[in-house]
Amino acid sequence: MSTYFEFFPTLNYDITGDKPTQTTEAVDIFVRQRLTDEVRSRAVTYYPYVIQDKERPDIIAHNYYGDVKYTWLIFFANDIIDPYFDWPMDSNQFKSFITKKYGSIQTSMTEVHAYYQKIRAETSTNPETLYEVDNATYNSLDASIKTMKSKYDHESEKNDMKRHITLLEDVYVSKIFSLARKAFV
Repeated sequence: MSTYFEFFPTLNYDITGDKPTQTTEAVDIFVRQRLTDEVRSRAVTYYPYVIQDKERPDIIAHNYYGDVKYTWLIFFANDIIDPYFDWPMDSNQFKSFITKKYGSIQTSMTEVHAYYQKIRAETSTNPETLYEVDNATYNSLDASIKTMKSKYDHESEKNDMKRHITLLEDVYVSKIFSLARKAFV
């Protein structure tokens, strides 16, 4: 089974910094950027994908690429280094996260994350533009040009942004494997 680090070269890493030198073999993760740049310059066909609730990367890999062994390709294409924190939480995980972090969902919905001044009203052609301000400025503003964001809304927006990923066209999978092998030889 292919793994994300399968083609990465190894290096001898000085684990103590003492004399005599003691090294251990480690995967050279710094070559990742070289491979990323190479693939992105050649693979021009990406398409947007929105992760659904409870959808895992291995499920997407199986459904789109035909095999869970391509899960690493989803991480690679989206610069996901830590799937535990970079992948969106499902609704149950999100509720648990909010409760643990803020004490309760209700508390997170009533506590203010940030205050904003509306610089431009939302129209059909222009989105609303918000400028973050401090509490004193917020309190001095007219009600028609101020708004706030709750901690719940802030966390929800951060989680929802993670749902928007890109997938490489499946026809490029073999080319990416070939590039990976060449980059690490």
